[in-house]
Amino acid sequence: MWGPNSFEIGTFGMAANINPARITGFGTDHKTDLGFDVQYQYLTDRHSVSAQASWISEHQHLDSTFAQGGSSSLDDDLHSFNAKATYYYDQTYGATLGYSRLQGSGDAGLYNSTSPIANSPNSDWWTVEADYMPFNRGGPDFWPWLNMKLGLQYIWYTKFNGATSNIDGAGRKASDNNTLFAFAWFAF
Repeated sequence: MWGPNSFEIGTFGMAANINPARITGFGTDHKTDLGFDVQYQYLTDRHSVSAQASWISEHQHLDSTFAQGGSSSLDDDLHSFNAKATYYYDQTYGATLGYSRLQGSGDAGLYNSTSPIANSPNSDWWTVEADYMPFNRGGPDFWPWLNMKLGLQYIWYTKFNGATSNIDGAGRKASDNNTLFAFAWFAF
């Protein structure tokens, strides 16, 4: 940490044996995840900026899923990347822009689709969010510790399950999964 700036970099991981859908008698699936993350923050009373990114690589050995007919392959890989940057003015008004990418092995059993080019987890999307925190400098007299955030978030898909168009064989586009989300968040 130097002045109003801070930086961190880290790693994390997991190795686990899993019974898919808690069904026993078919062995287990083994998943191994390895991840890295990084964060930068600049914090002052008037302006705050933060940026985060993470990358996770997962190897899946799917003995149980394959034996149950849920996968067309014994071994699959899945990789995810997420990055976002947030700016707040006067600890009250904020905006966030994020990008996410999911890529992995094509597997008709896991990612079954009627689209001729899908059967893949490969997806890309952007997230935009606007926030307003009306009581960040003190709540109303009847509840001075009130902490509330009002927000509007939009998720825009550029690719979904390996395709940009005709993702389901019925003509749906990746962008048909776009989502608008309004929220009110309270903390006590």
